[in-house]
Amino acid sequence: MKKCPYCDTIHPDGSNYCQNCGGKLEDSNIINLTKSEKNEDVFHLDSANNRKKYLLSIGLYFACFYILSSIISIIVATVWMELSPDANFIEGETYPENFETDVLAWTNFLTYVVALIVIIPILYKPFKNDILKATKDYKFYLKWTLIGIGIMYLAVYIAGIIVTILSFNLDSGTSENQEAINTILQSGGINLILIAILTVIFAPILEELIFRKCLFGLFKKNTMKTVIISSIIFASIHVVPACLSLLIEIICQSANWLDLYLEFIYIFSYLGQAFAISYVYYKTKGNIVPSILIHMFNNLLSLIINLLLF
Repeated sequence: MKKCPYCDTIHPDGSNYCQNCGGKLEDSNIINLTKSEKNEDVFHLDSANNRKKYLLSIGLYFACFYILSSIISIIVATVWMELSPDANFIEGETYPENFETDVLAWTNFLTYVVALIVIIPILYKPFKNDILKATKDYKFYLKWTLIGIGIMYLAVYIAGIIVTILSFNLDSGTSENQEAINTILQSGGINLILIAILTVIFAPILEELIFRKCLFGLFKKNTMKTVIISSIIFASIHVVPACLSLLIEIICQSANWLDLYLEFIYIFSYLGQAFAISYVYYKTKGNIVPSILIHMFNNLLSLIINLLLF
């Protein structure tokens, strides 16, 4: 076996280049593994140097979506009011039609654009290496992409049953995250184009880089424990912010605990998708390409179904 001198990934003796970081493997890199090491189902990730980049990228991601997005929202709202033909409204007058939906659509779109512009350069090298590896051995990665899609829909089906049981006899509706997407989709026009680009292209690339490449990359070795941790964190960011907003509304007596409960149980829906993608990332030894493709396929199919239902 050969051990990469750059990221400690273990490879078969015939390997010439590291599948993880692209570093060249020499005969001097050959090592003897113990029996327990050979049987250990783990893969090694990047050096401490890259982990600093992963931490920075995660920090920038949350800064973009929890700080910068608020600033962008204020700017977009101001511009929209100035450009609107009904801009001369006074305090207490209703906003122009679709004003809030337009602001939401453009705020989300621009936030993703900025986040990608800031984060992609930091993660360019590992992202490029994954794409190169995927093109060289496309059959292997295509196989795991298809397996991942199958696992995902099985997991989503099971999650749907769990949510149905937990919300039995209750008016559960949809999660706040999905409801916002549906509102933008129903408004049509340019908003529909923006949300389509965002959900099918931008979100899968950015979220997989952050919640798979970066999050997994914080660990020296990865096991099923990492898969579970990554899945829970990914699912949480789609539900917890809405739950926190509802908690504030409960304190202000404009919502109740049942609303919070119904929102929280949707975490199971996202867990199904998250587990499948994280598991595929784990089984492909940290290649992000199949994860992105699975995420894109799921979002595209959801987009088409939602459009057909409207």
